[in-house]
Amino acid sequence: MDSQGKFSPFPPPTALLLTPLAHFEPLTALRWLTVFSLLCLAGTIYLLARTLSWGIVDAAVFVLLSGFAIVNGFRLGQPYILASLLLVLGYRAYVRKKPISAGIWLGVFLPIKYYSATVLLYSRCIRIGKS
Repeated sequence: MDSQGKFSPFPPPTALLLTPLAHFEPLTALRWLTVFSLLCLAGTIYLLARTLSWGIVDAAVFVLLSGFAIVNGFRLGQPYILASLLLVLGYRAYVRKKPISAGIWLGVFLPIKYYSATVLLYSRCIRIGKS
């Protein structure tokens, strides 16, 4: 590799995710974050299996195929695993015709990553098109 990486800023509210862990030693905080990420990963797999009527193994394989994204999420404490859980929760609520709940889950996801804005705009355009 020729470069050591690049700086790419996260949205400011992302820093608030780690505020509850600030009083711990760095290794202890990473351990707590790892446990939380494992729970989010398991929740994502379970909800994806339920939403798409897949088996747990099929959903696990689908989620775990992201490979380095999950490894980096655990190793570096990035919020992508939490973001995927919130995205699946929003999609599940949308599929089950619960637009307020879907908006809440995707709205919680919005300060973490701006990607959910595209999902919210898409669902809004679909509703306008049906009117």
